[in-house]
Amino acid sequence: MNMNDPRLAARIESSAMEARISGQNPRMRRRSPLKSMMITLLVLIALIVAVVIWMGSMTINETNDPSAGQAINAPR
Repeated sequence: MNMNDPRLAARIESSAMEARISGQNPRMRRRSPLKSMMITLLVLIALIVAVVIWMGSMTINETNDPSAGQAINAPR
């Protein structure tokens, strides 16, 4: 920040006003970093669980299928 800038006071005042306005508006409040990381972690865990369940259901279908793993003999 240039201390000799003639508009320095106006910039500081406008940034203070923006901070005041965003502090009064509940939608504009920032989340804490810990809360954001926890939400991200929960989403990732849910995705991993969904993929594991999906992969597990695929292996169950293959073990119950009597034709699983057998090549189909097509006439040549």
